Amino acid sequence: THVLQPGTTNKSHHDIKIPSKHQLHIGCWNPTGLRESAKMHTLVKHMKTNRLDILVLPETHLTAPDMYTIMGYTLFHSADTSKDPQPYTGISIITAPYITPSITDLRPISGRFLTVTPKTAESPLRIVAAYMPHNDRPQEERNTAWATLSQLLTTTIPTEEHPNPTTTSTQAVPTILVGDLNAQLHPSSISNNHITGPHSIPPQYQQDNDTPEAPNNSTALHRLCVSHHLCFPQTWMRKSPNQVHTHKRPNGDEVQLDHFLCSQSWRPTFHNVTVNRASSLNSNHYLVQATVHIRRAKTPKSKTKAKPTRKPPTAAIDNYNQHLQQQQLPTPTTTT
Repeated sequence: THVLQPGTTNKSHHDIKIPSKHQLHIGCWNPTGLRESAKMHTLVKHMKTNRLDILVLPETHLTAPDMYTIMGYTLFHSADTSKDPQPYTGISIITAPYITPSITDLRPISGRFLTVTPKTAESPLRIVAAYMPHNDRPQEERNTAWATLSQLLTTTIPTEEHPNPTTTSTQAVPTILVGDLNAQLHPSSISNNHITGPHSIPPQYQQDNDTPEAPNNSTALHRLCVSHHLCFPQTWMRKSPNQVHTHKRPNGDEVQLDHFLCSQSWRPTFHNVTVNRASSLNSNHYLVQATVHIRRAKTPKSKTKAKPTRKPPTAAIDNYNQHLQQQQLPTPTTTT
């Protein structure tokens, strides 16, 4: 599917698949704009250094959809196509040369959403990349963005047999939500052992005011997790604050705004989620890396039952032995 003409068709039966033994290394990095010269080349070099297969880039500030290749890596840009696009949106994704041929579906939704589906040997992996508006944006704009994200998580991928998209649960198909959600962990999410694990780090700084009529992004993210059975897999891993906080504010405070989320039933597919502070870029966000291994549970083999043996009844055995005794010849006598 071309980035400028998304359409509704895709190659459901793909002949190139990611091997089942391959662990996907997915990154998320808010570059705070890609209009600087050579910034894309720097990102590609970071992908090579960190061996990233896929890199999600929220807040690119690009105003037109596009697709091109740099050093073998393919870049897909999604942006608002309206006459007056919001200049601080835009979301992009970069795929490694050996991952691009496995993509079966690509959908540039808007300047805040982009979905891509590579085909693995076990199952299609649906990645929903998102860049959510800040809390200081109008409430209507934020409500529309969260409603759109909820719809993207419940829309299936059209296939040749079923060209019309239908709704499904995120538990049916492996789905990863990744991006700059501009939301910290909500206290209700931290207290819910289905959404967060035992190693979650509560926010150190006060979040924006929250009311039932105007919920902030933290509340909206918690409601999204409850309605779609999502979880934060990183909270089941013991991490330091430097390995969790993804954004540095102008006053020096560090918070976690960039997240990896998945369905609660697919949480074991995440082997690691951590912040990489060694990679540098002209941005106030850090690179977040995740290691994902898509493996479906093996069907237990049924134990082969021993073949039944035919055992005659006791009366039949006695009759058979008596018959043998009657038919037994007498012992011959010896002559001297």
